Amino acid sequence: MKKIHCIMMLLLTPSVLAACASANIQKAPLPKADNSSNIIIFRPELTPAEYAAMIVALDDTEIAVLENGQYVSVDVEPGEHTVSVRGKIGFRSKVTVEAKPFGDVYLEAAGRWYNSLILWELGFITPVFYITPAKKFDRTGYRAVQVTYSYN
Repeated sequence: MKKIHCIMMLLLTPSVLAACASANIQKAPLPKADNSSNIIIFRPELTPAEYAAMIVALDDTEIAVLENGQYVSVDVEPGEHTVSVRGKIGFRSKVTVEAKPFGDVYLEAAGRWYNSLILWELGFITPVFYITPAKKFDRTGYRAVQVTYSYN
């Protein structure tokens, strides 16, 4: 059994490592309206999946990678937007929000460790991330992650 476990680890390692390099951070579209909104996604300092990076996407464009205790603030056009988070090897969670003119939308992104029967047998522990609306956000103690905008 130990030999099978070692062989499986050797076979799966290249695919897992290739998937870890899957963050494709791009520029966010710069809002054209003077009444732009702000979406703030924050990741608490202490989440169970604390050592796994979290990739944040706005309307299917990956804009940032968050570690624990970080947040990203992005200006958007008023209207409906989809924000998603995922680990570097998948496990995507998304939420659709309505951004009001001159308003702020707060989203908490967190995670937990998940073991499926198959992954447990192979010795993997995988993070599962989720994103949920929050009523407020206090930047105290958080580190900002900068977003780059495209001016097209």
